Amino acid sequence: MIGIEKALREKRGVIFEMAERGIPVVHLLYIKGLVQRYGLSWDPVPLPDPGKGRVYQLAREKQPGFLLFTAGYFLLTGFILVFRKRLGLRFYPLRSEN
Repeated sequence: MIGIEKALREKRGVIFEMAERGIPVVHLLYIKGLVQRYGLSWDPVPLPDPGKGRVYQLAREKQPGFLLFTAGYFLLTGFILVFRKRLGLRFYPLRSEN
């Protein structure tokens, strides 16, 4: 049984190796499925003008929420950095592996 497992492991390709290492993989054979899942156009004719596609429309709709989240994140980060002593927080530098 060990010989079969070794033979199968030797015939695996790059995609299997990357997936085993935890690297995200998008297989080109599944692109059409992803297009259908997310409602994107598959080879639209005629091509939409730059900035006029559905992806851009979604980005414009989500922009206020994203900006609010980003502002809150930076305000919270600034608050923590300014008041870290009063909050009793200490930040230690990362140790080098040398």
